[in-house]
Amino acid sequence: MRVLLTNDDGLAAPGLQALRRALLEVEGVELDVIAPDSNRSATARSITTRSPIWVDEVDFDDGTVGYATEGTPVDCVRFADLGLLGGQPELIVSGINHGANLGDDITYSGTVSAAMEAAINGCPAFAISQEYYEHPDFSLAAWAAASPIASLMAGSVEARRKSTPVSASFRACQA
Repeated sequence: MRVLLTNDDGLAAPGLQALRRALLEVEGVELDVIAPDSNRSATARSITTRSPIWVDEVDFDDGTVGYATEGTPVDCVRFADLGLLGGQPELIVSGINHGANLGDDITYSGTVSAAMEAAINGCPAFAISQEYYEHPDFSLAAWAAASPIASLMAGSVEARRKSTPVSASFRACQA
């Protein structure tokens, strides 16, 4: 399954990197990463229309590559849709956002908007966010996002009907 990973916190954000590492471990996932080159939080569903958007290939320390853009998270999804990666993603995952994205925050969130853009264009997608802590550990959120994908790849019918209560899991880990 071809998966696109993006976010609004930028390519180097700890949440995106934790999720990238978790998704690389999922057998059968072909992972592509396109994210803003720096923080684009609270950009909602904005797109870049008045200037060219540069895209740079970036080498990660594990030998894989990703793409950093001067654009918004929605621009990143549109790049994938336009063929930057040489094929269409079958799933778009946006996150892990550094901040909870609760209530009306989702209307401002670039992370949530990237998933919305994908869904509007007919591609399955989800966004994942984590409440802010001084020294956040994104490993649980990365697991919460990657494990249902791993179950789908393994052909588990139950995984298709299951929703993961991520926020409840986070609260349990804080206790």
